[in-house]
Amino acid sequence: MKLFTNRVTMRGTPVELMGFHSDMQQFVSETIGREVAVWQASLGAPTGTVMYTLPVAGLAELGEFTATLGANPEYSAKVAPWLDRQVAPAETSLATMLVGELGEERPPVGACAVVTSVLIANGAYEGAIGWGAEMAEYASGVGGVPIMFTMDGFGAFGRVNWVSVAPDAATADAALDALTADAGYVERLGQTTDLFIPGSGERILGTRFA
Repeated sequence: MKLFTNRVTMRGTPVELMGFHSDMQQFVSETIGREVAVWQASLGAPTGTVMYTLPVAGLAELGEFTATLGANPEYSAKVAPWLDRQVAPAETSLATMLVGELGEERPPVGACAVVTSVLIANGAYEGAIGWGAEMAEYASGVGGVPIMFTMDGFGAFGRVNWVSVAPDAATADAALDALTADAGYVERLGQTTDLFIPGSGERILGTRFA
């Protein structure tokens, strides 16, 4: 199973944008017969950024969903009036699970996802993937929230991600506080000097609203 993400940033009031994205989430989910989740980037990304996420088996299934939407004139009619609101073209990614599973149930509305991404340094793939997998398992135990370790198949080459999804903000708070206070976690962060490209890391907090 892979995770498809469509990230887009738009101008507009929160009420306008949330209304549009909620409507699109319902329409797309019903059209393709698979629940899509929409996350507002609360921290770590430009205001107005949202992420649509959808688990897929692979490129073939993603292509089927894309073709179904592209052939539906109502989809184009819904999107067209909002294209000039986009700050930049949407960014899409397809990530492979290296550690963890997506599961059958989608996270509930109100769930908080913390996504930490970084680029692997040239020649450091074996060490970086091994460290990343071990870190995901270790941090899951410390914070009490399962963490998936994924690698993007397209876009920036060598981008890996740690994704933790908590059912609510309080649980996410507790997990982050536990990690920050854990000496083993801090020690492991110090082992990454030659594994990743300096300055390439980012962390985003997303809250599911549709």
